[in-house]
Amino acid sequence: MANQLSVLLNHIVSVFEADPLVNTILFVDDDTLDNEKENIYPLVVIKLLPSPKPEQDLRAYTLSIEVLNQRDDIKAATTSKLMIDTNYIDNVGITDSIANNFVMEILKTHNNFDINIDEDSIADFEPVKKDERNCLDGWKFECTFTIHQNDI
Repeated sequence: MANQLSVLLNHIVSVFEADPLVNTILFVDDDTLDNEKENIYPLVVIKLLPSPKPEQDLRAYTLSIEVLNQRDDIKAATTSKLMIDTNYIDNVGITDSIANNFVMEILKTHNNFDINIDEDSIADFEPVKKDERNCLDGWKFECTFTIHQNDI
């Protein structure tokens, strides 16, 4: 009997690993992230959230997913009237692509574990701007996945 949560998380990691834009994937159990100097960006952070109770033959898990990239300050003068002294626009574009590709991959493809994403549970993508440590930008969303219970 396989552990459904492990199967789900391994499948999610495999989808992110297949994306050439993703370099690091983390699981966290609190709001602390990006403490490792070895992190290579873009970074995907997966966090378990309170999940619905088990049903007859399905188990549902709600996750928070953040896709982040490190902001760089550009010290060179620019002739542009648009004041861009960071790579913020690039960061939100790349991280949006990663998050969008992940959701579309889960929605459109069949997998051997019968893992599905509840389309109605996909929260709006929320912009993230974390300035406290490594100046991270990106997107955050929550969603609920379902997987069949074993032997039920």
